[in-house]
Amino acid sequence: EEYCQRHHLVLVRVFADVARPGSTIVGRDGFDDLMHYCRQHAPTVKRRTSDAPDGILLWDLKRFARNRQDNAFFKADLRRRGYTVLFLSDNIPQGGIGHIYEAMLEWKAEQDLQDISKDVKRGLSDLVSTRGPDGQYLGLCPGRPPTGLKGEPYTLGVKRDGTPRIVQRWVPDPETWDLCRQAWELRVNGASYREIHERTGILGSIGSYATFFRNRIYTGTLVYSGEEYEEFVPRLIPDEWFERGQPKRRKRFQHTPRH
Repeated sequence: EEYCQRHHLVLVRVFADVARPGSTIVGRDGFDDLMHYCRQHAPTVKRRTSDAPDGILLWDLKRFARNRQDNAFFKADLRRRGYTVLFLSDNIPQGGIGHIYEAMLEWKAEQDLQDISKDVKRGLSDLVSTRGPDGQYLGLCPGRPPTGLKGEPYTLGVKRDGTPRIVQRWVPDPETWDLCRQAWELRVNGASYREIHERTGILGSIGSYATFFRNRIYTGTLVYSGEEYEEFVPRLIPDEWFERGQPKRRKRFQHTPRH
């Protein structure tokens, strides 16, 4: 808005993606609305509507798209339709050198995304592997806990500004813990998913039980980013129950050549 006022431009419409990553265009409703609007009002010589905008103002190139292919494709799509595309915070020079500058920024945005991903994974792995004074895992894990467990706040030190660092700790959920054990006991004794669902009702649908019985967390072991953390949470069932409760999978079809 300040840029438009300074340069005497009329701001027609604002599109925004709130709390959406720029690593993909999937699930970005604001981005989809922007592209649809621009394609619908493309300022061409033969067809130009009265409310067709002359250009698109974007905050920076990273927020447009971090993927280089997406970035190049959609920028080219807009410019070929006659739009002027400006990135306000990147200070991209005008002229032929600007395309080279944009290409370097695209590469840097994609590289930064990879670096951020590695740092986040490393930080989460360090959080999960945190042990208490007794040498046991504290059960700290991000994300939604599986059925039978719940997340409770846990203070893990302080931040740089001195405020407490609150993380999530997985602990048994008293409302569903015993029901989960009952479900495993029924499964070990040969009960079907439908029978287990009718007896316990711990999951929303019958199709969810296959995933439930493949989760090793009920033996106390967390599988996270390819690593196994034994005794991460209290054990619900013995290992024997877990092996017996695995869903039977059909053998994949193998082509046998005819003789």
